[in-house]
Amino acid sequence: MNDIDRTAAPEANDAVRETSDIFSLLDVLLLIARNRRLVLKISGSVMGIALAVAIFSPAQYTASAKIIREVETGSGSGLSGLDALRGLGLSFGGGSIGLSPESYPEIIRSREVRLAVANTVYTFDDLGKSMTFVEYYSRPPGLLKGFAKGVVNVTIKLPSTIMSLVRSSRGGPAVADRNMGILYLSKDEQKAIKWLSEVLAVRVNRNSGIMAISVTTHNPSLSVGLVSTYIKHLRIRIRDIYTFKARQNLEFIQNQFATAAGELMLVENELARFIDRNQNIQTSTLKAERGRLQRELNFKVQVYSDLQNQLTQSEIELQRSKPVLTFIEVPLQPLHPSGPKRTLTVLLGIFLGLVSAGIVVIFRAITLGAGISESSQAKLTEIRESLQIKRRNR
Repeated sequence: MNDIDRTAAPEANDAVRETSDIFSLLDVLLLIARNRRLVLKISGSVMGIALAVAIFSPAQYTASAKIIREVETGSGSGLSGLDALRGLGLSFGGGSIGLSPESYPEIIRSREVRLAVANTVYTFDDLGKSMTFVEYYSRPPGLLKGFAKGVVNVTIKLPSTIMSLVRSSRGGPAVADRNMGILYLSKDEQKAIKWLSEVLAVRVNRNSGIMAISVTTHNPSLSVGLVSTYIKHLRIRIRDIYTFKARQNLEFIQNQFATAAGELMLVENELARFIDRNQNIQTSTLKAERGRLQRELNFKVQVYSDLQNQLTQSEIELQRSKPVLTFIEVPLQPLHPSGPKRTLTVLLGIFLGLVSAGIVVIFRAITLGAGISESSQAKLTEIRESLQIKRRNR
């Protein structure tokens, strides 16, 4: 009989454990049911905040465009295949500067491009006037926005506000030296280009080399204007980078050509004066002088002709080295807002509200020990004692 009891004892213990686990889950549900008012308050507050964010968040409009770089294939050259592969986003080295479409996102996000975009004049329909983006971004805020900004500056951004005041009291920045290539930005320009980098999104398809550019703002006309201006100054910047060496070569040849043209004119005038002074040349000395002037003139003509050919070739090379960015999709003014996702915000608020309420209720019950069965309370007491022992050992 004792053997039978001993054998049945483990099975009874397992049943008790399963029953205890079931009652632990039921305890949690019972806690939520008993504290339903607290659950409703917490979840309702979170859902109310999410609903307010969804309602009062301003609409966002996204304008986008797609461009691709056209690559010259050459005529019968073995490098044409490599050029085509570079156009697909693959870089095999070579070339004078090694730019590939994969580097275009860094170029369009560069400070030079963003500054050019910020200093471009746009037409703002909501204000009924045209101004640069720096002027638009740094314009005085309205009464409500100014009050909200002031509250944020003296609460959340108080440390940064104090640091900015301390920095401004130390004196103004050094004057920029344009000859040394130092660029000085005003405080308004720095804030404007920082905001422009936040609203810009650039993606490059490595297989096709197609680059997608999009800008998201609260103004549909501003979004499409910024996309167009970004692409415009991207073209200018890439052209400047690509043609830097070709432009240097062209400038050098232009200077040499101008010098050769001046020297040729001097020799021509000197030979003409010599002929005018000596109509009937009889002596060997005059004949030798005339031959020397004629040889010098022929040499200057040859140099002038060679430089003229090099100048023409340099101008052609400069034109051919300019990369061509072609639109696949032109930017269009968005008609419908792209955000915010109000339904998703509300659903997320409902989820977070329920989760937050459940966590608060369970934490409150664990801390106070109210509404929990005796078996669960015994477990909590054991957990607390073990935690206190660990703290003492430390």
